[in-house]
Amino acid sequence: MGKFGVILIAIILFLVMNILFYKVLAGYYKNEFGKRRWSLGGSKTFFWNGSIFFSAGVTCLIMYILKWINILTF
Repeated sequence: MGKFGVILIAIILFLVMNILFYKVLAGYYKNEFGKRRWSLGGSKTFFWNGSIFFSAGVTCLIMYILKWINILTF
């Protein structure tokens, strides 16, 4: 598998983790912050910052596990 395939898998994993994070926790954050505070930029920035860090971390972990069990080679 070439570099393009590995990068494509990483991007797809990142997007899937980001969507799952949003689906699971968006309602909780909206209720926690309230409608008025959620419409402001700071609360959304906090949420998306956490989403990106979570998605990146899980993606790195999954890619490391796939490399460790010799499914991916790079």
